[in-house]
Amino acid sequence: MSKEEDFNQSEEAVETRDSESELKPKSFPRRKSGRARAREAIAPGAPREGQLWLPPSASLSTRAIKFRGLSSFRGAMVNPKDHREMHYESTLERDTAYILLANPDITDIRDQPPKVHFFDRSSKPHSHTFDFDFRLKTGERMAIAVKLESQVERSGILETLALIREQRPKGCADYVELRTERLITRIRARNARMIVRAINNRVERNVDAVRDAFSRCAGAIRISDLIEVSVPAGPGFMAILCLIADGIIEQVGNDNLSYDSFVCQRANNKKGE
Repeated sequence: MSKEEDFNQSEEAVETRDSESELKPKSFPRRKSGRARAREAIAPGAPREGQLWLPPSASLSTRAIKFRGLSSFRGAMVNPKDHREMHYESTLERDTAYILLANPDITDIRDQPPKVHFFDRSSKPHSHTFDFDFRLKTGERMAIAVKLESQVERSGILETLALIREQRPKGCADYVELRTERLITRIRARNARMIVRAINNRVERNVDAVRDAFSRCAGAIRISDLIEVSVPAGPGFMAILCLIADGIIEQVGNDNLSYDSFVCQRANNKKGE
């Protein structure tokens, strides 16, 4: 066999191998199952640092979420204090939930608690489901109805709350209140969302370092100055938000929380309580 024939046969063999490889299906990495992806996920409020991920407990809501058309706003979040789902049925309810979660004086928050039964002025029976029910650290319970200002008059909620206060039906909280966007402001909601995010990503050593640095300060201090002498940048800012959630310090004023904001010792925590 000549060298030319040998070369031609070699080329044919290479072409055959190439064509065979093109016919073979390409191998792609196997897609992980939903369970495997869930094990790798880290849910807000779930155990961290090597511990197994635990799914949140189901909401204690007594009413299923209703979807009222394409413009409805419904959803759920996880309460970092008890790792339980909380449902909301409007942006105002969502913002209210964040503000409640960020409040250090509030515990045992429940969304859509059991109905409260009462009678109107004509002795006709009615029932009402509050949007949130929670317990204060003093032990008292409060139930709140969340409404837009534009809905208050036509909904008759003020009369409903007045009747419930008068009759004090079984299962009723110590206080029943109405909350609208006058109190549930965008600034308060934004600050509360940041605080809840900080709670979910809490790093205890950073919180301890900032607490120690703050204990050596007198009066109010700018957040940027506090993190400069404790834990710098974002981790320090998040640690300060955790201390606000703990009720140790509080923001001076009601503006958006930022590095330029001032914080001071919380009024009811002067004795380290």
